[in-house]
Amino acid sequence: MKHTICFNLPEENNEFKNAIKGSDYINAIRDIVEWLKRESDISEEMGTAYELSREEVFTICEGYGFSPWED
Repeated sequence: MKHTICFNLPEENNEFKNAIKGSDYINAIRDIVEWLKRESDISEEMGTAYELSREEVFTICEGYGFSPWED
């Protein structure tokens, strides 16, 4: 598949940056979720906080129409 996206620079610089950095943003979300998971081993309370935070991250991502775990 081939697709061309055009941007009017510099006016649409933010849109351009978001388009080319999208995979970096998803990787950052994955890293945040993994960090929360590692930190949750400290205590039961942290584990609960991690689960709530993780669910919220996924809910927010779904609201934007994607999952950080889809390839």
